[in-house]
Amino acid sequence: MLMPVPLHKMRLRKRKFNQSLVLAKELAKNTKLKLIPDLVKRIKDTPSQSGLNQKLRRANMKSAFVINENYREAIRDKVIIVIDDVITTGSTINECAKVLKQNGAREVHALSFARTVKPSDL
Repeated sequence: MLMPVPLHKMRLRKRKFNQSLVLAKELAKNTKLKLIPDLVKRIKDTPSQSGLNQKLRRANMKSAFVINENYREAIRDKVIIVIDDVITTGSTINECAKVLKQNGAREVHALSFARTVKPSDL
């Protein structure tokens, strides 16, 4: 099963699209994996993660997501792949995974199309 990292409704309204959803739709189209765009909801309108250090990013994402109750039974014992456009510290993915695991997912994997690195890592 695939799910994109959700945007808060205020950010989605401002941005007009969710880049993780765009990527997830393309992946679903080219695989046999089921896409559930609203499996997890973002309930906290968090400030942008860019410019925050790891500790602040983790705090920013704490309790930002909840499971969509309509899918609680559908994810029990399933493997979920969370799609994000960019991973920096993993805080967003980790919070999504935590919610999914707490609600019965057997495994949660992350798939990203970019990763930021520090200049010292190059």
